[in-house]
Amino acid sequence: MGPLAQGAFGRTPLYRAAFGGHLEAVELLLKLGADPRVYADDGSTPEQVASLDAVASVLQTWDLGLTEAMLQNMEAERQRRAQEDERHKQAEAKRLNLKVQQLAKEQQRCHKELQQAYCELNRRITEREECERQCMGRTELTLQAIKDSEAQVDRLRQEAQKAEEMLAMARLELREQTQEEEEEAPGLQCQVTDLHDVLMKDVGDRIRADGRWPLVIDPSGQAATFLRYQDTNYVDAVNPEHLRPERIRLALLGALRYGKPLVFDLREVDLFPAVQQQLEAVQPGLAPALLSRELLAQSGSSPCGVGGSCPLQPPPNQPPAVSTDCH
Repeated sequence: MGPLAQGAFGRTPLYRAAFGGHLEAVELLLKLGADPRVYADDGSTPEQVASLDAVASVLQTWDLGLTEAMLQNMEAERQRRAQEDERHKQAEAKRLNLKVQQLAKEQQRCHKELQQAYCELNRRITEREECERQCMGRTELTLQAIKDSEAQVDRLRQEAQKAEEMLAMARLELREQTQEEEEEAPGLQCQVTDLHDVLMKDVGDRIRADGRWPLVIDPSGQAATFLRYQDTNYVDAVNPEHLRPERIRLALLGALRYGKPLVFDLREVDLFPAVQQQLEAVQPGLAPALLSRELLAQSGSSPCGVGGSCPLQPPPNQPPAVSTDCH
C-alpha cells in the first residue's frame, strides 16, 4: 500500500498514523509523499484526528510545496512506467504476430510437402500396377518405392501435425495477450476463424481447466453457422421440433457415445429455462447432472457411458437410439 492509498472509510496510512499518535510514522509518510490534505469519508483530515499535539504540530507546519513536488514526481514516474509498459506490450504483440505469421508459413509449407508426398505415393502405386501387368521383373523395385513413399508421407504428416499444433498455441498466446491489454469482460475473445482451435480442439486445455461448459456469445450469428455445419449434435432452442425430449435425448446420447460436441443454440432469446425443462423431461435430474458434468464423471458398462442403468434409455414403446440419428 502506497502513501496515497485509501483503505476502509477513505482513510490513508497518514490518517491512521496520526490517529494512532505515531509521530515517526507520520514524519516518514510525509517525506514519502503522503498528502495531509486528503479527506477521509467522514470529512476529516489527518491533522484533525491527530491524537498527539506533536503529531498535529508536524502536520500544521509541514511544507505543502514539498508534497506538491513529490506528487508531481510520482505522477511523472507513473506516466513513464505506463509508457514503458505500453511499449513493452506493443513489442510483445508485434513479436507474437510475427511468430504467428512465421508458423502459418511453416504450416503451409508442411501441408504442401505432404500433398506432394501423397501425389508421389499415388504415382508409385500406379507405377506398380502397370508393372504387375507388363513387367513382372520390376515388382520388387516398385514395391520398395511404395514403402519409401508411405514412410515419407507418415513423416511429413507428423511434421504437419506438429506445425499445426505450434501455430494453434501461438494464436492462443496472441489472443490472451491481446485480451489482457484490452481488459474487456471476463472470458476469451477470438475471431470466428479461431473457433475450431478454441472450441473443437480446446488448444491449451483452457475449457477443460475451467471446468464449466463454454458459453459462446456472438451477435453476428457466424459462430452458430460455424457450429451448425461442424460435426456436432446441434439443437436449435427456437425450433420446437428440436426441443422434443426424444430429439434432445438422441443428441445427448450421440455426444456421449461418439464424443461429439452438444450445441444448444439459444439465439437472441433467454431460452435456457426451456432447455432445462426439456432435459428434465428426458430424465429427472438430467439437467443438473449435465451442467455439473456429473454425467461424464460416472462410468459403467451402459452404452451411453454412465454407471449402472443408462438414464437415457427411451421411454416405453419408443425405439432405441440409432447411431445415424445422432450425427
